[in-house]
Amino acid sequence: MSADPGFSPYALFRRGTLEAPALAGLVPVRTWDLLAAAERAKADRDALGARLEEAMHEAVPELAAEHRRAVLKIRRDVHNDRLPADTTAARVLPEPCRDLLERWVRARAEGEELLSLAHAVYAEEVESARKTLAEVARGEDFQRGVQLSGEEVYREVMAYAADPFDTKRKPSKRRRAESTIVSFAYRVVFKPSPFGSFTEIGAQPWSAEPADGPRVGQSRLSVGLLAWMAHQLHRVDGADDLVRVRLNNSSPSAATGRCGCAGRWRARTTASSRTASSAPSTPTSSGCWPSCSATASGRSATCASAWSPPGWPRRRPSRPSTSS
Repeated sequence: MSADPGFSPYALFRRGTLEAPALAGLVPVRTWDLLAAAERAKADRDALGARLEEAMHEAVPELAAEHRRAVLKIRRDVHNDRLPADTTAARVLPEPCRDLLERWVRARAEGEELLSLAHAVYAEEVESARKTLAEVARGEDFQRGVQLSGEEVYREVMAYAADPFDTKRKPSKRRRAESTIVSFAYRVVFKPSPFGSFTEIGAQPWSAEPADGPRVGQSRLSVGLLAWMAHQLHRVDGADDLVRVRLNNSSPSAATGRCGCAGRWRARTTASSRTASSAPSTPTSSGCWPSCSATASGRSATCASAWSPPGWPRRRPSRPSTSS
């Protein structure tokens, strides 16, 4: 018999950087409750209306000709679930029929009141939901992930987070920003992608007890982020006349596991061409320079380092602190 393989003493986990309770404010609980109550009231009213229509149908042939038109109009209103404009003609109906009509009119008014209340509550919950969306968008982890999704998306989300009730914002832009934040937020909570920028991975012993404490994260710059940084540098007016930015692909050293690239940049000035090499004084704990994203197993790496000629104004974009 083969030996029992057993279990690893550690359990690996993957989770989103946003928890489900953070989105509780997006659910219109009170509105749903009121609409559900209105639906139940309508079902009861429909059953009562069917009985009323049948009773009026039987009573009409017994009425005088001058009253039939008005009574038939009331019956059509009941059939179409609308309040009759005038019920004085109902006085000629038999008493059981009049009682059914009075009960139906009260039920119809109560249903209308529930719908009106639901409409007012919905407006309040929409306002609360927008505050919730803005709070989610202001989260540091959320901003890091959105920033890597595109400059235009990031700018739109940040504008909404700053003021979700900006009256100058077009309704179409507001709806687009809200849809973007909701899509990102629900994906982070319910469907975190492996190694995505909205995802945390970790390990802990099976017997670990819940404990409070600070989150411990490890930051790495990805190839996509480095490309974004290079793009931002290219957007500086006159930057191409002063410095040429190039991402340099290399491999970690087989002996040390560290990246063999020290952030080499090629710079060209108007007076002369020269090659500049700039590297930070100390590497990070992973063995690579702070602006380097490399794999520990010896696969490819991409490095870049910020360097500019003397006197050239450096404009740095907002730097997210983590990406996988």
